[in-house]
Amino acid sequence: MGILEHRTYKRQSGRLEIVPSRDEKIAALLESQFPNHEAILWAVGLADEKHGPNAQFREDWLNTVAEPISLEGVWNPSDDSESPNGETRLSQADAERLKRMLEPLLEEEQRLRSLSPAKLDDLHEHLLDQGRFFSKESARPDYARWRGLKVWSAQETVALSLDKEPLCVNARSLKQFKKSPFATEFRRRLAEANRAIKLGELRGAYREAT
Repeated sequence: MGILEHRTYKRQSGRLEIVPSRDEKIAALLESQFPNHEAILWAVGLADEKHGPNAQFREDWLNTVAEPISLEGVWNPSDDSESPNGETRLSQADAERLKRMLEPLLEEEQRLRSLSPAKLDDLHEHLLDQGRFFSKESARPDYARWRGLKVWSAQETVALSLDKEPLCVNARSLKQFKKSPFATEFRRRLAEANRAIKLGELRGAYREAT
């Protein structure tokens, strides 16, 4: 019987949802920049295990990385890389090309792993925001309609200031996104707008959010 991975859950909109682990957040962030990162890091792990992590970017280490990722079609050498005994032997030009491909990924992975939990969480939430409903084209406002209205509420004003359609992007629709950078900014602007209305600093076509 396999070992069950410990998972963390949170209650969201009346249901339990899995909270991504630190490794899962790092993987998602890497995937957004390096679509083949899993296959590449797997090959790097094989090379580290065979030659040791201090051997990174040496000729034998690069040869070991190259073989599985070329079989997966992730990266292919330009020159014939098969030695007489069937092992991978990269040309100097291919080895340099592979090194240039690997360095940004490994540096970014190391950077992400060095981040504090709070900073990593923030980066992951920014990534999640890109796929949420308020980032879709359908959330763009109908400016012609809103220009024709004499009065905007505080919520409508804030939504429009963020280039969003107030009818779909508002405090209620954003309530479930507790950590979302966009939702946080919406709530911050709304609080400032309501305060300015109460203090009489905003006059004219504004109504406080209810």
